[in-house]
Order: sequence, then C-alpha cells, then structure tokens
Amino acid sequence: SEGSESLLIVKTDKLKVKALIKLVKANHPYKTPEIISLRIKEGNRDYLGWIADSIGTPRKKQRVPKGKKA
Repeated sequence: SEGSESLLIVKTDKLKVKALIKLVKANHPYKTPEIISLRIKEGNRDYLGWIADSIGTPRKKQRVPKGKKA
C-alpha cells in the first residue's frame, strides 16, 4: 500500500541544523527521513533579516561591493 507524504520546509541557520536533524529523526516514522540543508547565497535582505529575527540569530553585516555606499 502507498502512503502519502508531506513536504516540510523549515527556515533556520547553519548553527541550528544539527539540532533540527536530531529532532526530525526522533519524531519521524521513517528510518531514514529525507533531510537536506540548502545554503542561501543571496536574497531579499529584508526577508533574510526577518528570518534572522524570527529564529533569534544576530543579523550578519551586509556586505556591500567595493566602491558602493550602503
């Protein structure tokens, strides 16, 4: 018999990924659940700041290309 699956997307930072993996594995019915981490290289600065604020991570200094003003 085939069961249905659901996709869960979690936004966190790299310092919290190991704890998240441990939590999912402890609560997931599969022996080997699919858990992957994708690094954000670029994005809407306001949105990335919102994620940082939401998970309690200090905002990183925003890099500005040389010769440009922030």
